[in-house]
Amino acid sequence: MHFISKTIVSSLFLFLSFLSFAQPEKLTLTNNRFRAIINRDSIQLDAVLADDVIIIHSNGLVETKKEHIHNIISGKIIYSKMDLKEMVSKKYWKTQINNGVVNVKGKYDGKDFEILLRFTEVYGRRNGKWLLTNWQSTKVT
Repeated sequence: MHFISKTIVSSLFLFLSFLSFAQPEKLTLTNNRFRAIINRDSIQLDAVLADDVIIIHSNGLVETKKEHIHNIISGKIIYSKMDLKEMVSKKYWKTQINNGVVNVKGKYDGKDFEILLRFTEVYGRRNGKWLLTNWQSTKVT
């Protein structure tokens, strides 16, 4: 009986570890959002951003959902590349925290930029969907 208990506990631990560190869904969330930004897809962005999202850019610009989508669609910020270099994820029931590095290329107010960013993004599970609730990035020097 002791062996069976150990086996069950070990199996449960492995299963929970897999849930905490499995990357495919987490990468998909981030990559889908990056793709929507590059493609200036307001419908997809609206679908993946929480209504109360706060986006803090490396230059100090703070945006709401409405401002973020407007700035992308209007061309104020144009992203031509968002190349994810690394990412580590932690999942706590209905919250997912991703820390990563992304190489970003584009234009801001008509001026070209290319920047390597370290970011933290937070997703919350709401009504069965993962939505971005917070993003903050910092320039890597």
